[in-house]
Amino acid sequence: MTSPDYTRMIFITANVASLMNESKKVLENWSATVAKEIGDQKPVFAAIHLQVRRKITLSSMPYNTINNTINVYSLHIAYKSPVMKIRNFFKSCNDGVRLLPRSECSGLFGEHGMCNIYYCKAIAQPALYDYRMNSYVTVKGDLHESANQSKNVDFERIGGNTENPVGFMMTRWLLHNKSFDFVNLILSPDNSPLDGCLNWPSENSHRRRHEFSLILERLETYMNEECVVFFGNFNCSIDCERFLKDQMNLNKARIVENDNNDQLEAYDLSLRKIFTVTRTQFNFHENHDWLFGTCNGQLVRKYDCELEPFLKGSLYEPNIYFAPTDPYELGPTFGKEPNFVRTECPAWRSRVLINQRTREKIHHDSFSSSGLYYGLVGEAEYLGQSKPVAMICTICLK
Repeated sequence: MTSPDYTRMIFITANVASLMNESKKVLENWSATVAKEIGDQKPVFAAIHLQVRRKITLSSMPYNTINNTINVYSLHIAYKSPVMKIRNFFKSCNDGVRLLPRSECSGLFGEHGMCNIYYCKAIAQPALYDYRMNSYVTVKGDLHESANQSKNVDFERIGGNTENPVGFMMTRWLLHNKSFDFVNLILSPDNSPLDGCLNWPSENSHRRRHEFSLILERLETYMNEECVVFFGNFNCSIDCERFLKDQMNLNKARIVENDNNDQLEAYDLSLRKIFTVTRTQFNFHENHDWLFGTCNGQLVRKYDCELEPFLKGSLYEPNIYFAPTDPYELGPTFGKEPNFVRTECPAWRSRVLINQRTREKIHHDSFSSSGLYYGLVGEAEYLGQSKPVAMICTICLK
């Protein structure tokens, strides 16, 4: 079989922790929206990396809820409506491959808090790397695996705790006779909205940078030799200290003195409340949705600098022209554009980063400005508190 010169891929990452508490309607909408994104793009290879912030166990929610959730995350996407477009697209090739390594059902996402779902057309001649045998094994048909038992998954927990696991889960693919490493990851979350408001980078920002550095060190061997894609929950926060200072200067506001060290409240000269930040609230009041949503979040984009040290070296992230990925709440009417939750500072937490070798392989043709798209999935839909992020690209195989 003659290998093509180019192949189309889509990488989607989503923090699905909040979906555990959503209605069936939201779950179905999430599945249908993600399925449509993949089906419309007609990729040769599609990958979905899911994360939860904490370990989910059967005792933490009703059995029916967790059973339905497993169906949505691990089975519906491959087999059942409302995602027939995905299924039909990959089944149009008689021996298409749908690989779903997932953690054990007793814990849903298990101790690592991650789930990887892959779809591949047979034209790519897919093979998975066997980490025990140190060789590639051809993949055919459906495959469902637990990360803890799979020989095709490399994973490591590098920190966190039972409630907030930190680590990565990686699979290595041979597609069109080219090697690709796909890394799912979760980094530490902030403790409260106050993190970084008085001193940035915050302690947790430093911790996340350290955790990601450990992951990069662990995968250093592959970074210069293979195409590596990191897509997961980086849990990034913006530079809140500079952001709040700039907003006070812009509005000629000042923070009101009080005896509560866990509360920051700023008022302008007309005594209009500009913002309130506590351990449970991050609220810019009447300007909140406007500030973070206008021009797809570009008013606050310059404060998103937590990953900058990594993007100056071996890693690359396309320009972000989309609104923050978190946190959202359902608008007044289902189907209407969602609002930002006022319990934490909106930020770009779900991300897709690639190494320089992958960047060099992205094809830019003469008929369009780029062979790459980077943005939100279901931008105007309510899909839970966190929106999925997709990178769609055409990879040069020469």
